[in-house]
Amino acid sequence: MKIVDTAVENRRTVRDSESNVQNILITTTLQQYITHYLLVRQTHRLRPVIMKSTIVVVCSMLVGLASCQQYQPTTPIPIVRYENDGVNFDGSYKWAYETGNGIQAQESGYVQPAQDPSQSALNVEGGYSYTAPDGTPINVKYVAGPQGFVPVGDHLPTPPPLPPAIAKLLQFLATQPSTPEPAYNKRK
Repeated sequence: MKIVDTAVENRRTVRDSESNVQNILITTTLQQYITHYLLVRQTHRLRPVIMKSTIVVVCSMLVGLASCQQYQPTTPIPIVRYENDGVNFDGSYKWAYETGNGIQAQESGYVQPAQDPSQSALNVEGGYSYTAPDGTPINVKYVAGPQGFVPVGDHLPTPPPLPPAIAKLLQFLATQPSTPEPAYNKRK
């Protein structure tokens, strides 16, 4: 009898374990289905956003490509004249050029020696000329040195003339003795 009872009990255990395995499989399958459903649902929610973003990016790229300036080959402008007397041992130099479209430039310079070599200054004079897009000829002559860059040209703006009242005041102030600076908070 014991053997029969043991066999019946083993069958119950096997049946219970089969039932547990089926429950576990059903639960796992159900969890996988729910997870898959939620992911698909989230993907369907994001699909319009992804599509709109893609459309915006593609349209932006097309606008950028359409608006870029196309390459337009031009004929090279020939150099008619070119002179270059490189930097000499004393620091002087000279160069000039002229192009086929009327641009001209020239410059010469030398080092003005001083007692202290660190105080030596480069003095330069030169000029350039070209035709402006409106057809106006532009001629500039310049000098550069310790006083700075000083350009001269008809097209450059000039300061307005000094009004007579201010000129008279400046002459009057030049005749007056200078006043000493006030001594604020000076300790003795």
